[in-house]
Amino acid sequence: MNFRILFFLFLVSSQVKAALILEPYLSFENGTFSGSQYFNGRTSPDQNLTGFSYGALLSLGVYKGLGLNFTYGQSDFTLKDTSGNQSVTFRDYGPYLAIPINQRWNLWVAYVLSSSSDYTDDIPASSGTIKGTGTKFGAGYMVHPHVRLNVEFLNLNYDTVNGGNSSDSVNLDRSSVIFTVSFPFLIWEPK
Repeated sequence: MNFRILFFLFLVSSQVKAALILEPYLSFENGTFSGSQYFNGRTSPDQNLTGFSYGALLSLGVYKGLGLNFTYGQSDFTLKDTSGNQSVTFRDYGPYLAIPINQRWNLWVAYVLSSSSDYTDDIPASSGTIKGTGTKFGAGYMVHPHVRLNVEFLNLNYDTVNGGNSSDSVNLDRSSVIFTVSFPFLIWEPK
């Protein structure tokens, strides 16, 4: 029997309700950029990154079951390398699968369909956008009906440069631990 049919029968036979949930969040990320980046004839060293981000999850989920979520976040980071600090802004989005463990704990995994960052290089003048994909997974603990604490582990690979010079290339890994406070709110629930 087809897996989709079995899954549909499970949803219909169980007395669970679908719901639409909006969950804005604030995060702090601490991690590294490693690999190779070649901008304007110069190779940049591995870098540490720290910074804050914000975003939201929009979840169409099933109470007491699985849910599919989409997230968008924007982050401002300070990259620390041998030449000093640089600021960069990331935009990440992609689907997310949540698995409730009990009323307080949930586990989840996400596939980052697109992570992009604008960069500017001063010598010689150049700018462009690096793009990549990856995964993240984590756990969340509900401390209040509208407050959740999360820890996330992020692994992304950037391998595309748009704009910049024709010789610009990138193969970077972004690995981070992210601490998040989120605020889930029920938007819609069928009666």
